[in-house]
Amino acid sequence: MEEDPRGLFQDLFRRVTKRAAQRPYHAFTMAFDQEIEADRIGEILGTLKTEDAATLENGWLRLLADRTPSQAAFESVDRIREASTVESRSDTAVCLLLDQSGSMRGDKIFHVVATADRLQRLLTGLGVKVEILGFTTSTWQGGKSRFEWIHRGRPADPGRLSDLLHIVHRAGDDARVLGEDELKRMLRPDLLKENIDGEALMWAARRLRRRPEGRKILVVVSDGAPADDATLSANVPDYLVKHLEQVIADIAAAGDVVLTAIGVGDDIWPNYPYGAKAEDPARLSDEALALLERLLTARPADA
Repeated sequence: MEEDPRGLFQDLFRRVTKRAAQRPYHAFTMAFDQEIEADRIGEILGTLKTEDAATLENGWLRLLADRTPSQAAFESVDRIREASTVESRSDTAVCLLLDQSGSMRGDKIFHVVATADRLQRLLTGLGVKVEILGFTTSTWQGGKSRFEWIHRGRPADPGRLSDLLHIVHRAGDDARVLGEDELKRMLRPDLLKENIDGEALMWAARRLRRRPEGRKILVVVSDGAPADDATLSANVPDYLVKHLEQVIADIAAAGDVVLTAIGVGDDIWPNYPYGAKAEDPARLSDEALALLERLLTARPADA
């Protein structure tokens, strides 16, 4: 039996009407969101499972054996030093915003942490202020936010349904670089859950804007588009992506923060004004520093 074309049209009309009437991006509740210092990760996540503890230990031993920057990195630092002044570097703040979602598990998160470690040491050696932030969620599949939504009768168009976990691994004014305890916490496998990129960018940009430095650079390190099953199953499929695109556009339009991104093994979301990709995650450190070299040696009007 052929489907009634009027029924197909009516279904399409309902879907288009629903999208047109949808509220701007919002969170169903922010009551369960957390912004923490990294030393509270254990308090939030609890004790590691045996399997995760073994994975963490293996990753940590690997990191200890691979902390030395490459020759290309040292050459890049020399070029930055030659092409910029002490004053310009001391008037620069770089924020590394790390995607700590489940898709980063394994090789990717190892290279992300190794890159953050190398960059903090190389850049602080140049007199640049460095902040390292991470974003994930405290639970899978929505957590307390989703349960609250269910308890209230599952209202339509709920918005974001996950419990954000934003982590300050290293504040921009920290006098010392991250040590072994801090780096090891960043490798915890149970930290890697969902990623709500748009709100993470807003958070990182707010922190940068509070800083006194004249040049502010935000570097997003990610392996793809935002994802959160609870949110996407209750809203239109591109709900998180559209918000990310809007946040990127807003930051670019404001002009006070230089926004860039580096893809880990995959293309970054295409709307970033500047970007690079490390097809081989092992090349992430060198690609990240090459990108920062271009920004740090550019005239302010070109950056």
